[in-house]
Amino acid sequence: MFSVQLDENNIVVGVMSFPPQTENQIAVPEFDDSLLGLQYVNGQFVDPETVSNE
Repeated sequence: MFSVQLDENNIVVGVMSFPPQTENQIAVPEFDDSLLGLQYVNGQFVDPETVSNE
């Protein structure tokens, strides 16, 4: 199992090769560093520019 670390704005700032261990980490199915910089919103990873413009 893998996880991503989220900052205070739910932006992915890290990808880890272990299960979530803190509240600001969520499980992901694979190690995917393309998630870095994306925002986690309603269960999906989205471009934060798209979210801020809505």
